[in-house]
Amino acid sequence: MTKRRILIADNLDSVRDSLVNSPILNKHFTIVGAKSGQEVLDIVARSPDLFCIILEQCFCSSGRSRLKTMRIWDSLVAIAPQIPIIISSDTRDQRKWHELDARIDKVFCFLNKPFKDSLLLQKLHELTQHTEATGRSAQRLLASQGFISASSSMALVCRDALIAARSNLNIMIIGETGTGKTSLARAMHAVSNRADQPFVIYNCGEASGDRTWLKDDLCGHAPKAYNGAVDKQGLLRLAGSGSILLDDITEMPLGVQAGLLQVIQHRRFRRLGGNREHSFTARIMAATSLSLSAALREKKLREDLRYRLCGEIIRIPPLRNRPEDIPALVQSFLNSPPPGMELGCRMIAPEAISVLQRQAWIGNIRQLEFVLLRASVHERSDTISTTTVKEQLAKENGPEEDAVPFSAMWDADKDLESTVHAIRRNFIRRALRRAGGEISGAAASLGYANHSSLRYWLGKYGIEAKEYR
Repeated sequence: MTKRRILIADNLDSVRDSLVNSPILNKHFTIVGAKSGQEVLDIVARSPDLFCIILEQCFCSSGRSRLKTMRIWDSLVAIAPQIPIIISSDTRDQRKWHELDARIDKVFCFLNKPFKDSLLLQKLHELTQHTEATGRSAQRLLASQGFISASSSMALVCRDALIAARSNLNIMIIGETGTGKTSLARAMHAVSNRADQPFVIYNCGEASGDRTWLKDDLCGHAPKAYNGAVDKQGLLRLAGSGSILLDDITEMPLGVQAGLLQVIQHRRFRRLGGNREHSFTARIMAATSLSLSAALREKKLREDLRYRLCGEIIRIPPLRNRPEDIPALVQSFLNSPPPGMELGCRMIAPEAISVLQRQAWIGNIRQLEFVLLRASVHERSDTISTTTVKEQLAKENGPEEDAVPFSAMWDADKDLESTVHAIRRNFIRRALRRAGGEISGAAASLGYANHSSLRYWLGKYGIEAKEYR
């Protein structure tokens, strides 16, 4: 399990270094240090997934330095409201910090200096328990709106998602294809203060390189804007004060993104063929299957647009990293299948669920649902059996890879490099099989920005795409 990251912010090198290098802290957490307020803000901006900040109150001795601290505090509240803070200070400083009115809720506790690293570890464990309890509550709330999860890692995701939903910041949701980004966006809207307003989705992959496409879909057009045009309200108007999800934002051409940037920045737009400017109040949500670094590096996302969209960042881990979610996802699917899906039976054997938990699920929840759909149709009894599940997995993976468990791929070789190659080779073959041997489709499902990266690995492993057509 990945260790949670802690930021120690203290201007005294000896104090900061002793905590950053503490063996008992590093056993449970990944520790990073900062010696100035600006460094704190820089680290937080790069690492929105920080678990906690231990912030030394070192600027309260004079009026000018106190104002500097207040600016740092205001910035932390603005850019990372989800990250709890532990204040380290002397008793006199605590009274000044209590002057921070309602924002004191962001502070988990105070520690009087000097303190032992064992005391800090105790407080961090208490924070972990508090966070998990809060996360479980958020998990249940979002599950009631259709976003199902059960793992502790997803409890933290749900906690951050709930905080983001109840703010007015724009939101970026990042996760592999099929992880449930749209479901999470819909659930976040449902639990926000915008729930009584519309939730609309715009598939950015449909946008052409022409900005008029963006104007027509998002902004609408006036009557007689072009031959045969009738009055059309764009999605920004239809969303009202609700939420609009820009799905697959990194599929939108950069030229179109430039026009979108202007609309979001000024929160005003003009319809195609219209003369009057309109304002909009909808919250912008965006989703992508690429990491932000990859999207920027491959020029799939404008950097200036990134900062407009990423008021809050929510990352959904792939299903293979959270097998504890599979029983809840299976039961939810069997109890309430999506509209249009007819299930043959709605019960499943516990042993069959165990088989499902051992799969790699490169297609994530979407792949899981289709395996379940086929298994329910082919099952001849009233309960989906292990045998039926394995048969359907074999169809998907191919006979030579009969439901290869992720754990089996990992144990296939004691050499780490060879194991990684085995896993990558398996993933590539599965992606090619589902894409019918079409390289660009397989590359997209694997998360490659372009097919040249996939072609490199095909050559390295001697895999012929035509064999899967």
